[in-house]
Amino acid sequence: MGERVRKVLAVAHAVAAGMLMSALVLQGPYMPHVAILVVLHAATCLGLLRPQPWVPWVMGVLSGAGLVFAALSLYTPIQLLGLAIETYLLLTGLSAYTGLLIASFSYAIFRRGEFSA
Repeated sequence: MGERVRKVLAVAHAVAAGMLMSALVLQGPYMPHVAILVVLHAATCLGLLRPQPWVPWVMGVLSGAGLVFAALSLYTPIQLLGLAIETYLLLTGLSAYTGLLIASFSYAIFRRGEFSA
């Protein structure tokens, strides 16, 4: 079961990297914090597919940076868009992103034995 969960998390991180990359392409390339998150998600995805000992550390850095990014970004749609349907979609996406980061970091902490070898 641990291997399946690890692969599902790897796919989720690949999707998150793709979504953040599309934000870079659509919104402009002048967001270095998003580019760093894309690189960290790609590294996490590769490290989850083939368990590496550095994955818990990368997940810790990714969770720290990503949670701050998502928490600060939750207030922006409300200010810019008001209470439109787009606002609720963005809030749902950022909440799901936060859930992914928390689930991944929890997995890395509680199943750290899989990554040490």
